[in-house]
Amino acid sequence: MNLEELVSALENDANVNVIDTNSKKIKKTINDNLQRLQISGNMLKIYNKSLKNYIYIDSINDIKIGHSIKYINIENPEKILLSGNYIVCNINVNNNGILITLKTYKNTYFTIYFHKYLIFKKLSDEECLIIKALDYICD
Repeated sequence: MNLEELVSALENDANVNVIDTNSKKIKKTINDNLQRLQISGNMLKIYNKSLKNYIYIDSINDIKIGHSIKYINIENPEKILLSGNYIVCNINVNNNGILITLKTYKNTYFTIYFHKYLIFKKLSDEECLIIKALDYICD
């Protein structure tokens, strides 16, 4: 582990959301949220694998423009699907809630409401480095 890279990552305010966690906590939080959806054991396993290197987002403050996210719509319990990757392009607030504008890799845009989805953010390289350091310290 490169100490200079770790110090730089720790000094970056954008990484504050991972300072008090580790990979076990991240995996547990993701798994707990997926289990609340009461999906099959097979789907649970697939979704947990698909969300490796992601972190569950429960606060809009942890999402910034440029972040890569996946989500699950929680409004329709019969149709629980994990989305592909999308890039956050804009975050707005209106009378109905918090809107997140996403961009596909085909350069199309669409909007979702934060409160209607479970959202998982892809961890940056710096966040992964911090988590590895925290795993080392905690174990």
